[in-house]
Amino acid sequence: MKKEAEHNINDRIKAPQVRLVGENIKSDVYPLEEALRLAAELGVDLVEVVPTADPPVCRAIDYQKFLYEKRKKKKNLSQNKESKSSRKSVSVRIQTNMISTSK
Repeated sequence: MKKEAEHNINDRIKAPQVRLVGENIKSDVYPLEEALRLAAELGVDLVEVVPTADPPVCRAIDYQKFLYEKRKKKKNLSQNKESKSSRKSVSVRIQTNMISTSK
């Protein structure tokens, strides 16, 4: 069984209009057909990154690169979280010695 994609890409996007962002693209609201055409011209995929927005936000990027960057970001966040939660303790002891001198 093939795992279902976690993002809608290309022809799986159902919204009539999308807010398109990406490199070499003017960020704006485009009809879906035009956004797909622009992504195809650049040789990349149209990835729906925020489906709950109105209109949905799509990014013109290679889908595999997008997944790689997302995994890398998630890994870095978890590493930062681990390093911040570790606790270091330092104890300092000061001892004073009484020196008696006799004359």
